[in-house]
Amino acid sequence: MLRIGSSCRIGGLRPEAVLAIALIAPLFDGLDAVLTHAIDGRHRRASLHYTGNAFDIDLTGDVSGDVGTSLVMKIVKVLDQDFDVIWENDHWHIEYQPKQGMNI
Repeated sequence: MLRIGSSCRIGGLRPEAVLAIALIAPLFDGLDAVLTHAIDGRHRRASLHYTGNAFDIDLTGDVSGDVGTSLVMKIVKVLDQDFDVIWENDHWHIEYQPKQGMNI
């Protein structure tokens, strides 16, 4: 289950990020996952968190690299090419970063 952490500020997230959270939430069924950071937290200066384009998800307890890598692959399949999904050893960083110049 994916839940929102008590200190996580979601107000100000872009609609694309909110939709991404809703789309990937079922992937965490059976796990204790927490949305830990959205527009809050301390990140690098140019972080997309500050513009509402990124969020972080942690799993409580120990998570093997295999579980993290497997979930990254599942998340990437659900989201489109405008999202970057990064497994950072203890959490997933997911950011909405539209690719410029893409023709559909």
